[in-house]
Amino acid sequence: MTAKQLHRDAMSIADDAFTAKRKGDTATAVSLFKQALDLEQQALALVSPNSLSFEVLSRSVESLTKLAEEKEF
Repeated sequence: MTAKQLHRDAMSIADDAFTAKRKGDTATAVSLFKQALDLEQQALALVSPNSLSFEVLSRSVESLTKLAEEKEF
C-alpha cells in the first residue's frame, strides 16, 4: 500500500474516532485513534525525511498520538 492510501485510510478511521468521541464512546474513540495512528506511522515510514509529506505526516502522527493516549475527552 502507498503512503497516500495509508494516510487516506488513517484519516477515514480518525473521522470515525471523532464521531465516537462526540457520542461519548471513549473506548471506541481511543481504539480507532490507535488504529489511525498505526496506519499513519506506516505511511510516514514510506516517505523521504526530506519531503513535505514527511513533515505533514509527522504532525499527523503527533496529533494522533495525543488523541490515542487520552483517557477522557
